[in-house]
Amino acid sequence: MDATFVTGSTGLVGYHIVQALLQRGRHVKALVRSIDKGKALLPDACELVQGDITDLAAVRRAMEGCSVVYHAAGIPEQWLPDPTRFTQVNVGGTQNALEAALALGVQRFIYTSTFDVFAGQTGHEFDESQLDPQPRGTYYERSKQLADQQVAAAMLRGLAAIFLHPSAVYGPGPSSSPGFNNYIRQLQHGQLPALPPGGCAMVFAPDVGEGHVLAEEHAAIGSR
Repeated sequence: MDATFVTGSTGLVGYHIVQALLQRGRHVKALVRSIDKGKALLPDACELVQGDITDLAAVRRAMEGCSVVYHAAGIPEQWLPDPTRFTQVNVGGTQNALEAALALGVQRFIYTSTFDVFAGQTGHEFDESQLDPQPRGTYYERSKQLADQQVAAAMLRGLAAIFLHPSAVYGPGPSSSPGFNNYIRQLQHGQLPALPPGGCAMVFAPDVGEGHVLAEEHAAIGSR
């Protein structure tokens, strides 16, 4: 049986993608930087393959025998002391996953983008057809814009890709990848030095995992 390849499986989104796939009886191969961490977090039914998303050769070896790829690996922080990490992981890692998928002829490539790539004005509705043509305000957002463009370009080379655009993710999952949970906890205990104005769209982590798999099952190629 062909396997399904998942990157970012020990992160909050990837973890729940793995859960949703295993619930359907799928054979899951997960790319992990640490086998020990993977064993501690992921079910025994998940096949672990050691490698780093920034290593093209390792990604291609790990992806062999897989007909579907879920690329959820990435750095979700908005800022880091070393902003080049966003380029290495979010941009370079995505390009590696794309090149491996194209070389191996995978049938579906499910990409975890973000709602931060969309254009929208305060007080106005927008939808997934309105990508922001201007560079966004944080290193993270700009790296995800570039990665999103890479996936779109790979489709012109024959890749069958589907895009997912989660908002801020919260809920149960690996403690090393808390998503929005720490912010909620700090807010609850009065530990935030300031509360920014406006609001934030949020989504429950298990729903994000299920949504990814439903997109693979039902969404048209190129859908957002």
